[in-house]
Amino acid sequence: MRAIGGVIAILLLASLSGCDRAVRRPQGEEGIVLSTDVPVRNSTAVLAVELTKLQRGQEVEILERKGREWMRVRTRGGIEGWVEARHVLSKRAFERARALEREMAPIERQALGQLVGSAAIRLTPGRASEENVLFYAPAGTPVDVLRRERTSRLGQDVLPRRYQPPARRARSLEPMPPSDLWYCVRLPESFLIRVGWVYAPLVELKVPDRLRHLQGEYVFVAWYELAS
Repeated sequence: MRAIGGVIAILLLASLSGCDRAVRRPQGEEGIVLSTDVPVRNSTAVLAVELTKLQRGQEVEILERKGREWMRVRTRGGIEGWVEARHVLSKRAFERARALEREMAPIERQALGQLVGSAAIRLTPGRASEENVLFYAPAGTPVDVLRRERTSRLGQDVLPRRYQPPARRARSLEPMPPSDLWYCVRLPESFLIRVGWVYAPLVELKVPDRLRHLQGEYVFVAWYELAS
């Protein structure tokens, strides 16, 4: 009888440990929802069933990524499904974006502009990687230009402000290497993340009327209006 009792006890412990493993769920990366009424679907297919909707600022777990287009997430209520990746940002990137926003808070607007196309709002200037993309802002979005920066097209390295080409015997000036101009911009209050970097050619600067007659002669990058 003792042997039988021992076997029963062992089987009971094994059963309990098996139940414990079944209850555990994989822990994913924390994410923040950037948009309103984001549908959670049971698959990435066109005719997928909508399970629920997510709201801006809601926290979710990112369980899986399918390319750059889709994420499988879990809500606080335990609902799991697929959402378009552009609507969710990892909490780590979100906190870094908020830190950038605090850093730029004291800086006054240098220029007023508007996005001329759908533009990637990035955590840092440069296009060497897509990992610094926070989200995409739609065309027509008004922005405040806070800072300008140039980056090499070959990478993320910022070019020196005064490029000094090496001296040559013929005294010929060497052209500056190809570079991209970036603006650090502040977006309207309707955006959850309000500060980021955008490729400058995607921003149309709104030059004041009293300066428009100078546009053919000068290229405006910033201005400051004195109190009249």
